[in-house]
Amino acid sequence: MVKQRKRLCGQRLAAHVCGSDLRDAEMQPRFFAGLVVNGCNFQQRRLRGACWLHYERRSGACQVGCMPQRVTLSSELALKWRGVVIFALFLGVAGLVLHGRLEHGEIMHHFCFTRLSLAFLLANTWVASMQCHGQTLSARNPQAAIYDNTICDVPYVDPRETPIERYRKSFCQGAEIRGGYLFDLGDKQGGMNQAFEEVRANFGIPLGSMDNLIGLRPYFRADQLQGLNSIDLPSVLYNTGLNILHQRKWNPTFSSTVVVTPSIRSDFTTSDHAFRVFGLALMNWKCRDDLTVSLGAVYFDRADFNLLPAFGIVWTPTPEWKIDATMPRPRIFHRLWKRGGEAEGWAYCGGSIGGNTWAVTRESGLTDELTIRDFRIMGGYEVIQQGNRGHFVEAGLAFGRTVEYERADTELDLDAGLYIDAGIKF
Repeated sequence: MVKQRKRLCGQRLAAHVCGSDLRDAEMQPRFFAGLVVNGCNFQQRRLRGACWLHYERRSGACQVGCMPQRVTLSSELALKWRGVVIFALFLGVAGLVLHGRLEHGEIMHHFCFTRLSLAFLLANTWVASMQCHGQTLSARNPQAAIYDNTICDVPYVDPRETPIERYRKSFCQGAEIRGGYLFDLGDKQGGMNQAFEEVRANFGIPLGSMDNLIGLRPYFRADQLQGLNSIDLPSVLYNTGLNILHQRKWNPTFSSTVVVTPSIRSDFTTSDHAFRVFGLALMNWKCRDDLTVSLGAVYFDRADFNLLPAFGIVWTPTPEWKIDATMPRPRIFHRLWKRGGEAEGWAYCGGSIGGNTWAVTRESGLTDELTIRDFRIMGGYEVIQQGNRGHFVEAGLAFGRTVEYERADTELDLDAGLYIDAGIKF
């Protein structure tokens, strides 16, 4: 909150006003006297008797400048009138003395001296009043030349928009537990339900700064398959590996993102084609403060999807909305609440590609590659807390579901299903 001061320089006013909620300060009429609107996107306010503030609503920038206080102007006015009164008294006393000493023949000369003195007195009074009147009027005009022309441009930061520190100041960035269940909505091929559990650990290594960061995330995931008696399927499939992330900001405009995930995907009965690598490479171009364009490729190392282009845009029109239209996982976010730099809650919706490819051993003893695929549309709610903490819950529809054995050339189509996932970071 802006604190009332008798004198504030422009820098201190910027620290008080721009470090607080301007809209709350505007609601305090005792701090602001007068309002000048310059167009529809600008407003100009003057702090009573101290400084003036020029605030642009669209960009959130404000300008702060200093100006004398009214008490200073009143003091200058009193000083000028005091000088005028003293000078008039001096002339009056001198006139009386001269009148007593002058002879009758010098009366005309005395009258001429008195008229000149009165004329000088009136001229001085008129000039002083005009100067003081000009200063009084200029007190309502921040652009007046009598003010200090030094202006400091200070970006206005709403304290409610304080960014959350997503990373901890340590090598360990926490852990995460996730789980979910998919319910088959039909009985095609006997129906197949799916469940999974996953644990992750996160580590971060800044290479000089947070603009050049390496993230390490070892993980372990188990998928359970239930039903589908028409074909032999393993009851549990495993996926474990190390996710390696490298983000680098080359300059204020361009940055890059590279993800490499070597992993083992199998039922832990065979190593034939069990080692697989996921890869993602993106070049990001920040063409505007609220718009980023990304272009690259994603390598799934799956039997159905191998290499796909990755492209899209990330648009943040307001702090409450974010549109991440980056394939193959586009999403739209809307912020529901925010608690300073501590936590915030987001609702989102979007789509993704589900499933994976595993190396398995069939009942005949032969090894094969099992691919389960589906396409998903979902909605969810996520809470982001400082220090890489938070939780989420997500639900949606999985459609286009298939189960395929690569070497046996067997493919089964399944009905759509509803799924729900949840996770917690700590």
